Amino acid sequence: MTTWEQLAKQTTVVDDNSDVIVPRDEVHAFCMRCLQKVGAVTEHAEAMAELIVAADYRGHYSHGLNRLGT
Repeated sequence: MTTWEQLAKQTTVVDDNSDVIVPRDEVHAFCMRCLQKVGAVTEHAEAMAELIVAADYRGHYSHGLNRLGT
C-alpha cells in the first residue's frame, strides 16, 4: 500500500454515493509534505500547495493534484 493510500484511509469520508472526500486541510498538508520532501523551501511549498488545492477544488484537475505525479 502506498503512502497516499495509507493517508487516504486515515483522513477520508465516504458519502452515500461512494465518493471519497478528503478534507481540504489534509490535501494541503499532503501537498506540503510532498513538495518539502523533494527540496522545496517552506514558503514555496506553501504557495504551490495553495495553488494545487485551489485548482482541484475549482474543478481544474489538470492543474491540481496530478501535478504532483511520480
